Amino acid sequence: MQIRTWRLAFGALLLSGSPVLSAQQAPYQPAPARNVSFHCPGGKTFTARFTNTKPQSVSILFEGSTEPVELPLAISASGARYTDGKTTFWTKGNEALFESPGLNLNGCKAASASAPSPSAAGPPLLETFWRLIELNNQAASSPAGARQVYIQFTGGDEKRASGFSGCNRYTGSYESEGSDLKFGQMASTRMACVGPNRESEFLDALKRTNSYRISGNALELMEGSNVLARFEAAQK
Repeated sequence: MQIRTWRLAFGALLLSGSPVLSAQQAPYQPAPARNVSFHCPGGKTFTARFTNTKPQSVSILFEGSTEPVELPLAISASGARYTDGKTTFWTKGNEALFESPGLNLNGCKAASASAPSPSAAGPPLLETFWRLIELNNQAASSPAGARQVYIQFTGGDEKRASGFSGCNRYTGSYESEGSDLKFGQMASTRMACVGPNRESEFLDALKRTNSYRISGNALELMEGSNVLARFEAAQK
């Protein structure tokens, strides 16, 4: 009984994202920084470089300028907001605003907004088994034999998202159009959990998601430009 309890606790510890690695696991590497170009009404354009290392930040470089504006990530009720107290950059979906003394830009559009499909470069969103590999910029790993945290999407008249969140199974509705993605209220089983896990953190990430992106073999759930969770297409 003690051995079984120890194994369950050890499995939960790995799932929680702590830096315990098996011999077969590669060291965790955070998602690389990425550049997004924005076009604003009136002709202003700039490039935002988002970093995923902690603390998260964005570097704004306007066309024709050589001095980037560096802003740290701040708390936001929706979207992703970066501010130093005087200058603010706020993104939600494919739109952004930039406010600073003497310059206010609203309705800026990401250059990728006209892309034909967010999943054109990888597996389809629907029916793919998406295994969680990163949650809030921390690796999410499971020991051999343990159930994987995952999500699957089904289409049709009633769009559903379902999967396993680390302790319980969950299911709920979702809405998607283009790269926009919003989850409805999730219902889940109520199993007793042994040891720490990141289930509530995972479900909160689903609640905050407002867009998604598929690149290569990876699915990213996003809040504005902030990556909340990353998955990889895998065998169930």
